[in-house]
Amino acid sequence: AGVIDPVVYDMVSLSYLQLSGLSLVGSIPSDISKLTNLEAFVAEDNDFDGSIPSDLYKLKKMQTLRLGRNEIETNMTEFIIGISTTMEDLAILELFDNRIYGSNPSEVAGLSELGELVDRLC
Repeated sequence: AGVIDPVVYDMVSLSYLQLSGLSLVGSIPSDISKLTNLEAFVAEDNDFDGSIPSDLYKLKKMQTLRLGRNEIETNMTEFIIGISTTMEDLAILELFDNRIYGSNPSEVAGLSELGELVDRLC
């Protein structure tokens, strides 16, 4: 079990962050939002819990967000509303095998680039 090394948050030019299968625990750090050039955040198969931090919504260049197979608890309605005006280039959103509740609101239509939405058990 581990946590994300804080030195990662200083890599502001980073565009792809792959953290899958590293047995990371705790909440997804809001410091991820410091990576303003991040286009892909892939952190599947860990033990992240808590909710997705709203600071993540600030990542306007995000195209791929894969957080499947964690212990994240998130209201899908609030999450989609939160990202619909900021992550306009989001093409892939995977949240399966988490504690997702709520429904996909009409704001999901605002994510015009979204080609893959997997938010339940598959």
